[in-house]
Amino acid sequence: MSDAATTIVLDQRLELANVKALHAELLRTLKGSSALVVDASRVEVIDSGSAQVLVAFAQAAFDARVPVRWTCSPAFDAFFTLTALKDALDSPPHP
Repeated sequence: MSDAATTIVLDQRLELANVKALHAELLRTLKGSSALVVDASRVEVIDSGSAQVLVAFAQAAFDARVPVRWTCSPAFDAFFTLTALKDALDSPPHP
């Protein structure tokens, strides 16, 4: 494993049609990574299905003790703030 962070660049549109591919990419990248950067700086549209996948990914990374840093676009940040999910990306709660 490398000490350098692996970067995941998110698409401009995070919609239900691509949620399976997003989920697969996130899980594939999580395996074998010691640190991650999620570049959401280009995201303009996000739906609830994609948000759910991202929150589950943040939880999986937290459980695996893989730190994740988020680079957010205004639209991405606004969506997660308005839906009260922003904290779930940075420090997912445990049941």
